[in-house]
Amino acid sequence: MLAEETLDGTVLSAHWSWDRAKLTAVEVERLGRAWCDVLSHLAVLTADSGGHTPSDFPLVRLDQEQVEEVEALYPTVVDVLPVTPLQQELPRHTARVKHGGDVYNVQVDLDLDGEVDPDIRAAGRTAAG
Repeated sequence: MLAEETLDGTVLSAHWSWDRAKLTAVEVERLGRAWCDVLSHLAVLTADSGGHTPSDFPLVRLDQEQVEEVEALYPTVVDVLPVTPLQQELPRHTARVKHGGDVYNVQVDLDLDGEVDPDIRAAGRTAAG
């Protein structure tokens, strides 16, 4: 069996061989038609079924209900990534703060190439205080 990309889309092709002492050409042709019918039916079911399953997101552990919640929030979801250690810890860190809100600054370091506009440089210095 081979899936080939054509101008009309992906086409599945199969080459049948069999033991002629066990099956006739008519029997193999009938089997081939039944196989194609089942594949066509599965393709229609798959196309109309929509939705993801937990196995579509191997990087995280989600049950079907959670997958459906993600799809409801993000209908065009393609992948779900695990949270980073920092993302996981920030809510815990905030919960430990005893007085008022806590501001946690995530440090970002950027390497820039090229000339910096003097007005932007001045604005950055002003903002940095």
